[in-house]
Amino acid sequence: MVAGHSFGELSALCASGVISQDDYYKLAFERGNAMAAKPAEGDSGTMYAVILDANKLADVEKCISAFEGVSIANYNAPSQLVIAGPTLGAQQAAKALTEQGFKAIPLPVSGAFHTPLVAHAQKPFAAAIDKAAFTAPTLPLYSNATGEQYKKDGKAIKKAFKQHMLQSVRFSTQLEAMYQAGARVFVEFGPKNILQKLVEKTLQDKSDELCTISLNPNPKGDSDQQLRLAAVQLAVAGVSLSTIDPYQAEIAAPAAASPMNIKLHATNYISDATRKKMAKSLETGAIAPLTEIVEVEKVVEKIVEKEVIKTEIREVQVPVSVTDTAATANAAPVASTQVNVQAQPLTTAPVSVLASASDDSLTAFFTAQQQAAELHQQFLAIPQQYGDTFAALMTEQAKMAAAGVAIPESYSAQWNSSTSTKLIL
Repeated sequence: MVAGHSFGELSALCASGVISQDDYYKLAFERGNAMAAKPAEGDSGTMYAVILDANKLADVEKCISAFEGVSIANYNAPSQLVIAGPTLGAQQAAKALTEQGFKAIPLPVSGAFHTPLVAHAQKPFAAAIDKAAFTAPTLPLYSNATGEQYKKDGKAIKKAFKQHMLQSVRFSTQLEAMYQAGARVFVEFGPKNILQKLVEKTLQDKSDELCTISLNPNPKGDSDQQLRLAAVQLAVAGVSLSTIDPYQAEIAAPAAASPMNIKLHATNYISDATRKKMAKSLETGAIAPLTEIVEVEKVVEKIVEKEVIKTEIREVQVPVSVTDTAATANAAPVASTQVNVQAQPLTTAPVSVLASASDDSLTAFFTAQQQAAELHQQFLAIPQQYGDTFAALMTEQAKMAAAGVAIPESYSAQWNSSTSTKLIL
């Protein structure tokens, strides 16, 4: 089922199959041109959005009834209305609503749409509608004017739609009727997500049953990405999708691989420079000079370990025992029975000698470490030398092959030996 809001009803007519796509484009242009024109006499009016509590609709209607020509143009949701009328009357009505505690917001429009003040635009648009072909809808289609489903009669729809521009938009009534008919997934087509919010406000007490999706909720975002995200949301909701993008070109099937195709790699690739040399040789008959293969002498560095003797001197305390003998006991009396024994001090080397030996050991140790680091650095440079030599040999061999010169057997043996050594390293 489909429904629109104001201009959106024209889109709904196209989506339901009532009018063709060509007529849709024509009527869209005609409607815009008609509404852009100014009336010959009088005021084209203005509009205000009014925010209210859902149970205050009667209070708003009573307030604006005091101002001639002011009426409710849009019943967007129980908590949102749009009033329209002559510029002065609409301004006074908005002021009166504000004084009663309602919020009135002026809208940037060129006229009081969906009121008799746009009758000057309705007549040329009705004439354009007469030229379009209207057929019975293929999908349930709901009317802005009544909030109910259109009958499956193209002529009746055309007659009713001629008055659409002068009639109030009862969008909230439409949504209630669609919900009663089984609608649970509401998808908004167009920029922003204004209608999605109106659905959520109108069916607020039924939000657990609803799924509301906008195809382009953020006009500043990537519209293609937002469309794809909406398609994913619909798929998750269980909606079967087809022809999401009817203008998408068919993806070409990959071409069958030819058996004559050869994948380029290091063994069969010939650079542009080499191709030019080969072409030049074929044209002039000149042959590049032979390349001499020079055997590179291996340089093997050995790490020599130097033994360093470290001398360490320690002081050791030697206990001394005192034994009282019978002869000592029978000796001449002494003033005291206490025996004092003084241990003989150990002989140690001078401090200067120890310091000198320690410095020599550290110097020798650091020297050996430095030598080891230098030798290791030289060892690391050897594979790079082999790599450079190997690359040079490959280049020269390619030149000989390009020149049509055979490699001597003696050089081939040396080449194989060098290549084996390179691979092992």
